Amino acid sequence: MEYCAALLADRSKVNIQRIADHIGGDAKRFAQLMELVLHGAPRVSQLASWPMSIACEGHPALGARWAKRMLEMLEQPLHQTTHRNVIRAMQFCQLPKALHGTITQRMFAIVQDPRQPIAYGPQHYRCHAHGNALPGPCP
Repeated sequence: MEYCAALLADRSKVNIQRIADHIGGDAKRFAQLMELVLHGAPRVSQLASWPMSIACEGHPALGARWAKRMLEMLEQPLHQTTHRNVIRAMQFCQLPKALHGTITQRMFAIVQDPRQPIAYGPQHYRCHAHGNALPGPCP
């Protein structure tokens, strides 16, 4: 599968899942996708980070060898979506103990940074007042 063409042709969740399913537990296919995440054009990197995170969820061993590179990506001025997907992928991977301190420092720095955008706006929250799920922010 030509991942770059597939990502640019269709950004739907179905296609992203199709790409992640094609990768499966195959380290070589995952490496091809990681090359797009790491070295692709900004839009391609952003799009490729989504199936990368899904692949890591299903096959955590795939991301373990890329943990240091993923951590380095969080230091780069990439699109916030790419950062969120890298963090999402890392939560599933067996992370090397040698990186635990650096990972912890970086995550706390992200959480404390007031310039970091929130992942969702108020329209994504649900109010559970009186046992009913209501769309929109709580009154």
